[in-house]
Amino acid sequence: MLLETHFSNLTIPAPVTGVKLKAKKFNAFMGRSNSLLAEDRPTSTHGSENDLDQFVEQLHAKLADNYLKCIRSVSEHCPEYANQQIDYGEPIGKSCNGDGHRKGKEQEAQFVALAPRPLWLLREPKQLVLRNSKLYHRKAVTLISGPERIETFWWSGTDVCRDYYVAREASGSRLWVYRERTSDKNWYLHGYFA
Repeated sequence: MLLETHFSNLTIPAPVTGVKLKAKKFNAFMGRSNSLLAEDRPTSTHGSENDLDQFVEQLHAKLADNYLKCIRSVSEHCPEYANQQIDYGEPIGKSCNGDGHRKGKEQEAQFVALAPRPLWLLREPKQLVLRNSKLYHRKAVTLISGPERIETFWWSGTDVCRDYYVAREASGSRLWVYRERTSDKNWYLHGYFA
């Protein structure tokens, strides 16, 4: 509500083409949050289960169709292709598979990734620094679970051979990092957990 009030009184000289949210500090997640997906949320008699639906509908009404996206999981082991953006109003069955080709039938990503996966993947993985047998991103990084081994695309000549780990940075951020299993054996940051 505070942001809505602030933005409604703000005069902007040109059209807004994007919004950037910057968090200076992450706190460790201590509770359980409700699902963002309407079909996964428990129903209640308090009337608040429609709040998210109403918000999304209002946002959709204010923005053009191609500016509001949904994230959909597809049956693909390679993290770069395991999710896709689809337009908010597009029927789920008409979405694309990981390689960009239209699918003939709906293909859900059930049981492809049993290990935890972050929703926020970096466009390009960032190489981590290994100093005195310790990993660093902005601060020291500690591995807390893993590895999850992913080997795919061997048939295409662009092999993906990685060991993924959930890690924690000294600031409290939970990271998704991997180590290449190819000759360079470098470590990379691939995503953030909320």
